[in-house]
Amino acid sequence: MKRTRRMTALLAGCLAFTALGIQPATADWTDCPSNSLCLWDDTSYTDTRKDTTVSDSHMHLPPYIIGFNDKASSVRNNTQYAWVLFDDDTYEDRRYCLKPGLRIYHLGLDQWKFNDKVSSVLKLSTGSCGSYPVF
Repeated sequence: MKRTRRMTALLAGCLAFTALGIQPATADWTDCPSNSLCLWDDTSYTDTRKDTTVSDSHMHLPPYIIGFNDKASSVRNNTQYAWVLFDDDTYEDRRYCLKPGLRIYHLGLDQWKFNDKVSSVLKLSTGSCGSYPVF
């Protein structure tokens, strides 16, 4: 009985952290190279990762830089610059800015609904997001 209560409390705590957008302890975002924007095709920084240091306006057309159109589920900005992620080519349609040093473990959370949407990425010239909406 005590074990069941402890397991229930542990599960409830994990769900609360997930709802708040806090990364699980096992998330492996630390291997993102410095000065790179890293995109993973699964939540919690897992599975295939693509990295870039430059903007890419057509992530699905050769000669694409990262070739990762509509696949990103988690992201880390390991640069000193802000990056804008767009859901269409040529920096169009919905967009969110990721400030330097920040990461999102699940782009599909209700506040963004941006899972498997990224089609272009724009590296800004400073660490500020300016007027872009921020993750």
